[in-house]
Formats: sequence, C-alpha cells, structure tokens
Amino acid sequence: TARALQSALERSAPEPLEILVDRQVMRLDPGTITHLEAAGDYVEVHAESGRHLTKARLGELADTLEPAGFIRVHRSFVVRAGAVQRRSSTELDLGGATVPVGRSYRAAVRSVLQASGNQ
Repeated sequence: TARALQSALERSAPEPLEILVDRQVMRLDPGTITHLEAAGDYVEVHAESGRHLTKARLGELADTLEPAGFIRVHRSFVVRAGAVQRRSSTELDLGGATVPVGRSYRAAVRSVLQASGNQ
C-alpha cells in the first residue's frame, strides 16, 4: 500500500546529523558528509558545506551515522562508504581527502566496501 511504501521510505532516509558548532545547532544531511576526523576532545566533520568542529566523541557519532552507511576505518577516522573513490589496503581516497585505514579495521573495511559496491 502507499502508506507502507511511505513508511519504508521514511525509515531508509537517514536522519540529519545534529551537531553543535559555535554554540549553534547545525543539521547536516549524512549524504553530504564524506568523513569524520577525531581532533582531541572534538570531531571535525568534513562535509560539502565545509569543515565543522564539534565537541563530541567520534565513537558516538560513528554509532549515530552507521545506519547511513558510515564505517570506522581507523581509531581517528569514520568514512561514508559511498564517498570512497579508490582504496588500497592502507588508505582510502575520498576525492578531496586521503584517509588512513588502521590495521585492525582492514578486513571489516574491505568487506563493507565490497558489499556496498565500492571496489
């Protein structure tokens, strides 16, 4: 039915990520985010709209964004699988940025990227 289809579409649409930047709440569409980078007690969110620094824990943001296709690739980096253009065993090319792949994350990264059709 139309109601069931609408409900499925709403569930599959990723929720916007809400982060606090300069004491203001910013909403980002997960599809515009390429990666997250730990920066001490902060996380740098790299998106089409630029780089945004927020006081958060990388693990918490990774858990929030996992349903939108994000994967932890290094203790300091989380990447949107759809943003990966090329990969090697040690790094991922996101077009405008290169991100390292941690040794303990390599097998999981390889399987997720193969399953999502990114190499």
